[in-house]
Amino acid sequence: MQPPPTPPTDSDLESKIDANLQKLSSAAQTLNGLSDQLTAKIAVIEDSINKLNLGIRANVNAYTLEGADDDLYSRWVRLAYGKSGNRWGFIVEELTEDLRNPEQDTYDSWAFRDAPREYRLKVVEKIPALLDALVIKSAEIASDIKKSVGYISELESVISKSSQKGSTK
Repeated sequence: MQPPPTPPTDSDLESKIDANLQKLSSAAQTLNGLSDQLTAKIAVIEDSINKLNLGIRANVNAYTLEGADDDLYSRWVRLAYGKSGNRWGFIVEELTEDLRNPEQDTYDSWAFRDAPREYRLKVVEKIPALLDALVIKSAEIASDIKKSVGYISELESVISKSSQKGSTK
């Protein structure tokens, strides 16, 4: 039987912690620089879409997070385009669904630039699918607006005729 390991001395522990903090500092600089580059590129895409002035919202599922083995619990992340606060742009959403206890369902959302780094990374590849969803949604809404314009035109005509009859009396 081997004797238990010798606990590290305070100076060993301090050296190890200092080394790890230096590594983390370097890693943080790298992560922040690369994240800033990604966010800047995404901002260009957002601005291009925003210039279209669509005024519609769409979303696509990006990926499913691990859930319970019994399939009664699900967590997933979506990439959306919509209005967050006063600004239109990409939104990262996290949803949790508990089929046994629906009141425990949760929803969180962030503007892309404010979303957790891991989520931003995973949703980027879904931008083309989101653009497809925006095209489909735009066509659907245009069709709905066309129907509404037709209905309102008829309604306007009926009301105009009725008000003309009433004003001639």
